[in-house]
This record gives sequence, C-alpha cells and structure tokens, in this order.
Amino acid sequence: MRLAPASFMRCTAAAAEFRPFRLEGAGGLQLQGSEWGPVDGIPVVCLHGILDQSLVWDSVAQPLADAGLRVIAPDLRGHGLSESMHQSGTYQLIDFIADGLALLDQCVDQPAIVVGHSFGSVLAGVMAGVRPQSVRL
Repeated sequence: MRLAPASFMRCTAAAAEFRPFRLEGAGGLQLQGSEWGPVDGIPVVCLHGILDQSLVWDSVAQPLADAGLRVIAPDLRGHGLSESMHQSGTYQLIDFIADGLALLDQCVDQPAIVVGHSFGSVLAGVMAGVRPQSVRL
C-alpha cells in the first residue's frame, strides 16, 4: 500500500517535533531518549516496556506537548539508542530504577508525572514509592 503525500507529510512533521537528549545512568551508563514540548512545562516522564524505545510514546507525547506539558521519555538501558551493559554488567530491576531516579535528578527541576506501560509501569510505581517528593499525584 502506498501512502498519499499528505499522509507522509503529517507523519514526518510529527516525528520532527521531538528533541533527543542524553543523561548518565547508574554506573555511568550513557542513556538517551526523546523529549517533546516546552522545556518549562510540567514534566511527564514516560517509561516504555521491554523491547520498546522512547519513540513508542510519540502518539501520546504529541497532544501532551500541544497542551504545554514537557514529555521526557528515556530509552531504557539496552534499548533504543541507550548504551547496553558490558559483559560484566546486569539488567536487574534495581539498575533500571536507579536509571529512572538519575533521570529525575538530572533532567527535571520539579516533581514530575511518571507513567509507564508494561515493565515501565513497574519502574514508575517503584520510583514513586522510593522518591515520593519527586512525583506529582
């Protein structure tokens, strides 16, 4: 099936509105992700599931950004453009949680709305329990 030119333009225009970002995760691991919306908007951290990456949130992020929110979606360790662990490293739940807390420390300056799907929802829930002062209810 061939896409009509107008459909193609809408797809590429929406994808161009995200901004890539980098941060240092637990143990110095280099993480990357995608960000939408105004930098001074209320932060909404979106955590993806296993085998996904930050751009899976694009269809959610676009209307939130249009409403003035700042959407921040990291590529979890070993996913998307984020660095993978070296052979001596692990992918334990505590490491993903530490990466999420590093994101809150490095990328937001106010309490954030934290959401997730699948594995990301587990991370969001634990992060809210460990650092309740960093999340909005």
